Amino acid sequence: MARSTTRIGSTEYTTEGGRTTATGPNGTFELADGETYTDPETGAKFTPHSGGSHIIGNVTGGLHGDFS
Repeated sequence: MARSTTRIGSTEYTTEGGRTTATGPNGTFELADGETYTDPETGAKFTPHSGGSHIIGNVTGGLHGDFS
C-alpha cells in the first residue's frame, strides 16, 4: 500500500498500510479510524477514516501533501 504524508502546521500525518500516525511537538501518536488530532499550531483537525481523511480548519499556508 502507498504511503501518504501530509503536514499541517507543526504536525506531520503519515498513513501507510491502513495505519495513521501524527507526529508533532507533543510526540507521535497512532490515530484510530475516526479519531481526531488537533494541530497545536493551527487548530486544524485531522481525522483519518477508511478510504481517506477529513481536514477541518483554517490551514492557509500550512497544508502540504499529495492529495491525488
